[in-house]
Amino acid sequence: MSRDQTEIDEDRALLLAVRGRQWTNTARLLVLPTGWSADVDRLSIGWGSASVKVPSEPDPGKPLVLVHGAIGAGRVRLRTPNRRDRRIARRSTR
Repeated sequence: MSRDQTEIDEDRALLLAVRGRQWTNTARLLVLPTGWSADVDRLSIGWGSASVKVPSEPDPGKPLVLVHGAIGAGRVRLRTPNRRDRRIARRSTR
């Protein structure tokens, strides 16, 4: 998943900074719309973990989310919307 700086289309890239306190057991969840992608190569992880369940390449016309920062202890999760997320979104637009 490693990318060269020149390969990133800066017009379609979103930058997300993630920070976590040392010795905290917290989870950061980011639900990305279908078709979006994420790059976590710039995320430094101590005792925590990263779970990325989105593609590394975006669909045509969709953005790439660049995640950077540091997590001491805890985890970062990136995924697409599940059935519950979609149901909540439908109810909130009524």
